[in-house]
Amino acid sequence: MTVRVHIERLVLEGLQVGPHQGEAVAHALEAELTERLARAEPLFPGSAALPSLRLEAPGLERARTSQALGRQVARALATGLGSAEPPCS
Repeated sequence: MTVRVHIERLVLEGLQVGPHQGEAVAHALEAELTERLARAEPLFPGSAALPSLRLEAPGLERARTSQALGRQVARALATGLGSAEPPCS
C-alpha cells in the first residue's frame, strides 16, 4: 500500500519559528509522520483528500529543538488524521 501525504502549508500559530528552523521542523515532521503512518491502520479506504485539517496541539511551545517540534507536530497530525472524517466523494 502506498500512502501519500502532501502538506501545502503548515501554520504553527503562536510559535516563534525562524526561517532556518523551518527546514529542520519539516524534516523531523516527515520522518516521524512516515514512521507513524507505516504502523497505522489505513486511514481511509481508496483515495481521499482533506482540504484542511485544524488541530490543537498543546505544549508545542515547550519543544526545545526544531526536531522535537517537528516530532510533536507529526504526532498531533497522525492523531488528527486518524480521527478525521473521510471526505464525501
